[in-house]
Amino acid sequence: MSKESMESLWQARESVYRVAYTYVRNEADALEVVSETYAKAVAKLETLKSPEFAKTWLTRIAINTSLDLLRQRKEHLTLVEASSVLASAPEDSLHLQLLALPIDLRTILVLRFYEDMKLQEISDLLDIPLSTVKYRLYNGLSVLRIQIDNEESELA
Repeated sequence: MSKESMESLWQARESVYRVAYTYVRNEADALEVVSETYAKAVAKLETLKSPEFAKTWLTRIAINTSLDLLRQRKEHLTLVEASSVLASAPEDSLHLQLLALPIDLRTILVLRFYEDMKLQEISDLLDIPLSTVKYRLYNGLSVLRIQIDNEESELA
């Protein structure tokens, strides 16, 4: 285990937390996912081919760990529950609308705009075709745009 590999893993901790929180929508569960992610990463560190891919590698582990946790608990939050979970988060409608999106669209938007990943990196990370990433990004942005327009027209 090289010092460079460990440093790369440590630098990605905030990103791993954000990805986990995007899936589980709960701070305690997100912290649990982060812990499990790092435990799995340290156990399998020898499979990391290059330290520069540590963030992508950790993100993939975090996504899989989050999905495993959701499957185990079979929890699906409604919008009302999500808004109560977000009491500590900023109270902006965009954040709530993002949480209301289907998980496949939300994942692409979070990785692209919150994690600043390139489309090809997202494609590689999620192991889906680049065209699917582009479609989901466009579709997610379109849904958000419609939701924002509807909200603005209701306020007018």
